[in-house]
Amino acid sequence: MKKFLSVMSVFMAAVILFSVCAYAGSAFPFNEEERAETASQWEAIQSDDTVIALSVGDKAGEIGFSWLSGIFDRSPSLKISAYSDMSQSTDVPVESKLTLVLKKSNKASVTGLEEGKTYYYTYTENGVVSEVQSFKIQKSDEFSVIFVSDSQIGRSGDAYDEDVLINDTCGWNKTVKTAINRYPDTAFIVSAGDQTEYGFSLMQYKAFLSPAQLRNYPVATAIGNHDFYFPCYTYYSNHPNTVKEKLASPAGYGYYFSYGDVLFIVINSNDMYAPDHSRLLAEAVKAYPNATRRVAVLHHSPYSAVNNDSDFCLARSVFAPLFDAYDIDLVLSGNDHMYASSYPVESGEIKEGGTVYVQASSASGSNFSTPDETDLSYLRFILREKTATYTALNFTADNIEVITYRTDTDEVVDTLNIPTAQKSEKTDNAVFFGWALSFIKTVVSMFK
Repeated sequence: MKKFLSVMSVFMAAVILFSVCAYAGSAFPFNEEERAETASQWEAIQSDDTVIALSVGDKAGEIGFSWLSGIFDRSPSLKISAYSDMSQSTDVPVESKLTLVLKKSNKASVTGLEEGKTYYYTYTENGVVSEVQSFKIQKSDEFSVIFVSDSQIGRSGDAYDEDVLINDTCGWNKTVKTAINRYPDTAFIVSAGDQTEYGFSLMQYKAFLSPAQLRNYPVATAIGNHDFYFPCYTYYSNHPNTVKEKLASPAGYGYYFSYGDVLFIVINSNDMYAPDHSRLLAEAVKAYPNATRRVAVLHHSPYSAVNNDSDFCLARSVFAPLFDAYDIDLVLSGNDHMYASSYPVESGEIKEGGTVYVQASSASGSNFSTPDETDLSYLRFILREKTATYTALNFTADNIEVITYRTDTDEVVDTLNIPTAQKSEKTDNAVFFGWALSFIKTVVSMFK
C-alpha cells in the first residue's frame, strides 16, 4: 500500500501544472503619513544586520530565537529574565553555523516558561548587547492566533527599487500593527509563506522582520514558492519537530507543534511528494494524540478562488486527501493573494464535518489576483476588493472562531465558526484506505 502511495505521488509530482492568475497590482493599506514614517526608518531597518526573529516552540511555554551575526563573532549569546532590568538572568545556549551569506546563523531555544507570564531578553553580536525586549507566554486553554500570508516584500514592482520595498514594508508593518493592536494577547502569528519576493535577499528579510511587534511575538512561518530555493528562510527561523523530506528544499522541511489542545502542522507544499507529508502528519498526530483540534498550514491552496471547480488542481489532489485521512479541521494557505473561505469539504464534496479551507490575501497589499468568475461552489465567501487583510483565529473549548479584517479600515469582512469535532484513533491501514478513497473522489470531482 505504501508502495502504491509512493508511485501515485511521484506521478502527481511529475505533472507540470501552470496556474494562470490574473494579477491586478498593488493596493496598499497605509496613508502618506505612515509611508513617510517607514521611509524615515528605512536606513535603520537596512543597517540592522542582526535583527532577531522569534519562533514557536514545541508547545506553550517554549520559544525559539534566531539571528545573524558577523562571521568573526566568537561568542554570540542570549540572556532571558523574568525581570525587565534583566536581573537574575539566565544564559541560554546558542548554536552557531556559518551561512552562505557569510554570516553566522545563531539559534537558541527556551523551555519551561510559565503561561501568563512576561519574560525579557537580550542578545549579542560581536559583544554588543541589544536593548531589552519582551514576550509573554499566553495561556493555552483559550487563546488567539493571527493568520496572514504573502507579505512578499518586493512584489509590487522592481524588487530592487527602494520605493517599492518601502511601500511593501509599510503595508506589512500596517497589517502587523493593526492586528496586534486589536489582539494584543495573541499567542503567536502564522504566516503561510512568501515572506519575501526573493528568497536570497537579506534586504527583503530585514524588511519582513522590521515590525517592532515581531520582537515580542513568535511567528510560525511556512515555506512559500518564493522562499524554498535558498536557505535564508532557515536563517530566520527556529522551528520545532522538523520532519525530513525526500524532496527537500534548501529552505528546510515541514514541522509541527501544539498549543494547548490544538495541534498545528506546517507543510512545505513546494514538495508535492505525498508520502513526505503523510509521514509528517502521522508523526504529529502520534506525538499529540489527544489534540482536539488539528490545523494545517501550507502555502498553496487546495481550494483556491482562482481555480474553477473543474480545473485540475495539483495541490488539491496531493494535499486534500491527506487532510481528509488525518481529520484536519482547518487548513490555512496563501499564494493566490486573495482572501476566501470554503464550506466544509471532504473527498471533493461539501459535507458537514469536513475540512474548512481559509486562503489569505496579501498581508502587505503588494499584489492581488482576480478570482475565477465561473464555478466556485466550494467557496462560501470571496473578498473581491483588493485590500490587505489579516485573520484572527480564536480557539475555545467548543470551536474555532475565524474572523477576517481588512487592514485599511480594520473592518470585519468574514466570520465563521468551526465546531470542535471528535477525533478517533485510526490504524495505518485505515488511514491509507481513507486516503485512497478520498484521493479517487477528489480527483474525479475535478472532471465532472
